[in-house]
Amino acid sequence: MKTAAFLMVVLSGHLWGDFFDDFQSYQPGQGPESSGNWIREEYGGYALVTSQGENQVIEAFFPDSTYLGYLCAVAGFWSDGSVSMDFSPDGTGSLVNVLARMQITTGEAYVGGVIVFLQPFTYAYIGYVSVSGDYELLYSNFGPTVTPGTWVNVGLTVENQDPVTLTLHINGQQAAQVVDPVYRLGSGLCGFAMIYEGEIPSIHADDFQVVLSAQGLEATTFGAIKAVFR
Repeated sequence: MKTAAFLMVVLSGHLWGDFFDDFQSYQPGQGPESSGNWIREEYGGYALVTSQGENQVIEAFFPDSTYLGYLCAVAGFWSDGSVSMDFSPDGTGSLVNVLARMQITTGEAYVGGVIVFLQPFTYAYIGYVSVSGDYELLYSNFGPTVTPGTWVNVGLTVENQDPVTLTLHINGQQAAQVVDPVYRLGSGLCGFAMIYEGEIPSIHADDFQVVLSAQGLEATTFGAIKAVFR
């Protein structure tokens, strides 16, 4: 998506700030982007809302890609705060994460998530996504066991600027904290991604939440937008 068109979509999401989506307001079969709250990465797979009993969640589909990603338009550009989501990855090779400070002109971002390397065993990680889309791990270690059909909550808190402090939470507990004195990404967008290697997995997600710190939302959002064109 061209930068100008992307910004028009983000600017239309005037609720900038804390945000929560449990996907209960959608009709089954709709994509998250149908609400106007989300921007789907156009070259990846997609997610659709589905029912699980009385609850509604989103399910990942990978028709011609091993990746899908969504950015939250209504949370806007922010610097300090946290982003979290519940994931249920079923399949060895599944990778799920939340992302923050995504730079829309370069695609750089910080991510926190889990990789199912041999179900039910996982690695938990914090990473930097480069301009080319490659992941550089800033932290990785054994994560929680995730059996098919169970859920894991992944949260990433981002603070400060030089260096940036990144804190990973798994199921509400701090799993790791690292500092990034190298890339020092500034204010950006947040969202989530799902990726796989090997056989196509079954991945569901729910309860996306953004909570900003007192200084998290740009005091002058247009300042962040003007920085895009520098």
